Amino acid sequence: MALTSVSSIVLFAVFLAVTNGQRVSMGACPDISPQKGYNVSKNMGTWYEVQSYLAVFEYFSKCPEATLELQANGHVLVKGQSTNIFTGMTTEVNGDAAPTDANVPGKFNVGLYAWLPASEFTVVLTDYKTYTVTYSCTDIYGWTKMELAFIHSRQRTLDDDTLMSVMDQLAAMGIEPSAFVAIDQTDC
Repeated sequence: MALTSVSSIVLFAVFLAVTNGQRVSMGACPDISPQKGYNVSKNMGTWYEVQSYLAVFEYFSKCPEATLELQANGHVLVKGQSTNIFTGMTTEVNGDAAPTDANVPGKFNVGLYAWLPASEFTVVLTDYKTYTVTYSCTDIYGWTKMELAFIHSRQRTLDDDTLMSVMDQLAAMGIEPSAFVAIDQTDC
């Protein structure tokens, strides 16, 4: 009976990972806070994804980018697009990033697709002009976690020194840098 329960939990975790496109690993979520003094207005504009944890909804795509627009209600309109690597066709999506708490700037419930539940994302690092890093983690029973993380740049590339600095800061927060993969931003 215990094996059936464990199997059910593992299958549930795999299902969630596949449907949400998140990295599953052992351990609890790190205690992550938004960047101190985060200013949502400064983070608006176009960002190019340069590194991320693998996400199912981005398989077979390249050149992902997002344009962020602050709305009157305090939400952020997320206009995303990417190119299918087989057809060359552009896919566009409009999503909503709703602040989770007006007293804690930098935490958002982000919904992009009708079939994908909204997830809480935290802006953990940004200098507003070069890079921004968002992170999401869902705790499963305290011993497993599902994570999704993105490193975006104002350009289609991010210089190696800046990327290494960002990775070092993420490691210090408990976010695994080795899980990031480079995103194809060529011939966009």
